[in-house]
Amino acid sequence: MEGLRQHIEALIFCAAEPVSVAELLVCARKLQGDQVKEFHIVTLLDELIEHYHAGAYSFEIVAQAGGYRFLTKPVYKTSVALLLTEQARKKLSTSALETLSIVAYQQPITKAEIEAVRGVSSDYALLKLLERGLVAINGRKEAPGRPVLYGTTTRFLEHVGILSLQDLPPVREQTTTHELGEPAEVAVDDLLATADDLEAPVAETAPD
Repeated sequence: MEGLRQHIEALIFCAAEPVSVAELLVCARKLQGDQVKEFHIVTLLDELIEHYHAGAYSFEIVAQAGGYRFLTKPVYKTSVALLLTEQARKKLSTSALETLSIVAYQQPITKAEIEAVRGVSSDYALLKLLERGLVAINGRKEAPGRPVLYGTTTRFLEHVGILSLQDLPPVREQTTTHELGEPAEVAVDDLLATADDLEAPVAETAPD
């Protein structure tokens, strides 16, 4: 089983999502035969986890969602979030950022409810967010017409540099509410900015 540890390391490194022990075992057996057992994979994973955790690396292997993936260490969270935030802001228009903020804080939410908060049509903004994988359809609301419900995705969490929705910053206090009794405006900067004085997002050449 020469080089198996390096193969496991490479598989985790290149994967876009957490890689499970079962997936690693399938790949390892295709590479080196059925003599590779699950306990070999688990043992090598433990070694890799300890190696990156203890070493002078800015990243480590972390158990997540039933698998393993490379993540930057928590101490570098702020610097990584700054970059991801800047990238997200450059790619999204102001209307898309506003819509994303509303979805993030009030999900699951319908398009009509988003537009009640924004006061304008959100068709194009939602389309862009769906295309970029930041928002997804999460079923339908039990209401007349059964409107589609929208929610954020794991890609959204990556863009804002948080591990879960529970890590979203608190919304700044608002003085007005719309008919649903919820904040009329969502603090976009609280959602996407991790430092003051970030440049304004680049507008997309399309209507709201």
